[in-house]
Amino acid sequence: MIPVNRAVIEFLKVQGIPHIFGKAGSGILPLLDSANGILGFVSAYREEAAVLMADGYARTTGGPAVVLLSGGPAVAQGVAAMTQAYHDGSPVLLIASEIPSTYVTKRESATRGWEQQAILQHITRFSARVHDAQSVIGTLEQAYRSAVCGKKGP
Repeated sequence: MIPVNRAVIEFLKVQGIPHIFGKAGSGILPLLDSANGILGFVSAYREEAAVLMADGYARTTGGPAVVLLSGGPAVAQGVAAMTQAYHDGSPVLLIASEIPSTYVTKRESATRGWEQQAILQHITRFSARVHDAQSVIGTLEQAYRSAVCGKKGP
């Protein structure tokens, strides 16, 4: 059985994604390790900048762009740029790590309790929280189709 991180990278490669945008953080390091030598990584200083770069890439190429962000505050930093991509119909796929499910809805700190999927569902054509490894690829396929088919959008 192929590890989830590798399966995600292979999925993106099959879709023709040459590189991913993002800001390195602990939540996405395993994905970045799997992407090494397969997909390029365009690093940004801030999360919002990573989303804006992906949005610009999608607009200029007409194809989808992928952003990797760590969960919690990192995703919050990208919300304004994702909103712009949503209103302009840019096919930007945001793949984010998530805090452990035991902390979701617990308002303990800035990094715990923020329901990022609930926020993102209002500024994307499709948003899902993956709860198990078996549903990762199916969820990615659905997100990809939502971004590139019909009216494009994140």
